[in-house]
Parts: sequence; C-alpha cells; structure tokens
Amino acid sequence: MDNVVKFFLFLLLVLQLGTSESFAGDPGFAIYRSHGYLWAHRKTMLPMEAPTRGLDLNVYFMTQQGKQNWTRQYRSPRLGICFTYLNLGNPEISGEAFGILPYAEFKIIDRPRQEFNVRVSSGLGYLTRIWDLETNLLNKAVGSHLNANMRLHLAYHWMIHPKIELSAVFGITHFSNANYKMPNLGLNSVEAGIGLGYHLHGKPKDSKAYVPDTATMKGRHEIRFSGASKVTGLVYSRRIYVSELSYRYSFWGGPKLRLHGGVDFFHDRGFLYRDNPANVTERPGIKNSFETGFVLGNEFLLGSLHILTEGGMYAYSPGWSKGMLYQRLGFKYEIGRNWAASITLKTHFARADYIEWGISYTILQQ
Repeated sequence: MDNVVKFFLFLLLVLQLGTSESFAGDPGFAIYRSHGYLWAHRKTMLPMEAPTRGLDLNVYFMTQQGKQNWTRQYRSPRLGICFTYLNLGNPEISGEAFGILPYAEFKIIDRPRQEFNVRVSSGLGYLTRIWDLETNLLNKAVGSHLNANMRLHLAYHWMIHPKIELSAVFGITHFSNANYKMPNLGLNSVEAGIGLGYHLHGKPKDSKAYVPDTATMKGRHEIRFSGASKVTGLVYSRRIYVSELSYRYSFWGGPKLRLHGGVDFFHDRGFLYRDNPANVTERPGIKNSFETGFVLGNEFLLGSLHILTEGGMYAYSPGWSKGMLYQRLGFKYEIGRNWAASITLKTHFARADYIEWGISYTILQQ
C-alpha cells in the first residue's frame, strides 16, 4: 500500500516539475459518462465479469501557448488530471473504484474543429472490495484497497462552439498493486463513453515558433541503483526486498526519443521460498538469489520527464518459472545534468513482478 501511495505522489511531483511552464493558461473542463465490461483475463476471475459504468471529471490545460520546446515537438498535447468513478458491476465481489489520474493527451489528427488523440493516464486508485479469506473469496484479482491506476484511451473531440466540444472515448482502465500484496491479478475494464467539454478561453492556436532541440545527448553512460518490495504468495506469505544495479548506454538520441541498451543485476531472495515457502533450507547465495539480464529500451522525452520502456532477457536466473523475458514501463525525471530519479514497473508480460524505485547518475557524456 505504501508503495502505491509513494508512486502516486512521485507521479504528481514529476508531472508538476516537468510540465509546470506548460500550464500557463488555456484551461478546460470536461465530464464523461462511460459504459463497459469488467474483463476476466484469467479463468479464476470469471465470477467477477460484469458490465461497468463510469463517470469522469477532467481538468486540463491546452499547451499551444506553452513555453517548453517539448510541447511543440509533440504537437501541443493536452495535460490534465482526471477524477474517475467506476461501478464494477458486482457490489458484493468487485464493488466500486475511485481514481485520480494525471494524464497527457497526444494528437494523432489535428483539424481546426476536430482532434483524434491518444490519452495516457497514470495515478492512484481505490477499490472498495478486495479479496478476503472469510468474506470475499471470489475476488481473485486484488488484495489491497489502494492500487496503481492506469488508463489508455483513444479520444475524439469535435468543437460545436468556439468554447464547447463533444467527445467520444474508447479504451481500457487497469488497477494493480504491482505485487505489493497478494492476490494481484489486477482489474481491467474495457469501456467507451461520451463527454462534454468547455474551453475557458476557446481552443488556442499555436503562436510560438518551434525551436529545434540540438541537445540529443548521444553517448550517455548511466549507472542506476534501484530497490523494490514484493510478497511471495497468499500461503506462508513473506515480504521480499529486491535490490538492483543497472548500466545503460544511449547509442542514439533525438529531440523526442532516446534509444539505449545495457545490463541488469538483481538480488532477489524470492527464489528461496519458491519450492518450500514454509521452511527454507538453503542459505542465500549467488546461485539462488542473483539474476542478470540484458536489455534494450527507449525513453520518450517530455522535457525533464521521460516515459521509459524496456524489454530484457535473463542471461542467468536461479529458476526459469518467470520465463526468459521481462519488461519495464515507468517514468524518469532528470535532476540537473547528471542525476535522475525513476519509478518503473517490472513485469513478465501480463504478470507484475514489483515496482522499482531508482536513482541514476550519468558518468560520461559525449
């Protein structure tokens, strides 16, 4: 639970630090009504399948008048916060969900009176009903009230008045505690909705010329240290603390994107409890507690705030129950020229492993 709260506070901080100059004006408000379906992505979740209903209140800012170059590079995205409510369709098993999600909305098609965008949101969610051994055995999806809340939507906007727009959205909303407490299969609601928005000053026009960013930062050598926490399971559950050391080399960079490769070293004692969780007979050592893997990834550059995605392959692991491949998705915020803080979710495809809290230092730049 503490990890999820810290995740949300960190996200709010980096959103404010990374985009504050872009919030100079042009605010808007919107309300959305949606209907969807709670998707049982595992057979054990079939009793939870049900229609969902949602209500969103969005407060956003248009960045056409923004002062940062990255808003020009991404065609003046909308930046805002969504306050969301979801009725998950089964009051005794799934209950209701509430969320606060900072978001960025990037344009795919932009016309004077129409926009077709992709909206990426990430924040904090609260679920009223969770798994309980005595009162709610059928909820096999979540074990904590507080969860990370993520959303990916396609959005269509049509200006019917200089200050009023109609909108339609379609996408998916996800809740997960990133293995901080079991069970953690996560909840997915696939939904579609319509909305009505109001621009306080009307839809602004781009007025600032784009200034190319020549600081591509090619040839960065970066060292990162990260820590994480997870639990081993529902039965004989134990909390495991994971530490990581990573190296990254950025071999190509541009104003929007940076590509890198590197290596990870993991210290994870969770393997000791895999076969006999009640009574560990082995002492921790290199053979049963360390992993290493090679990664390729990219960073989408939004000023000082970066969206980080990576794919990795284990070169050595004490056990291959998690598979050979792993992934990362998260945020990184540059603090000055050399330091950066990051928060990322490490997964094995659809299965979360844990949330990583990292600090990195660039030791050489060309």
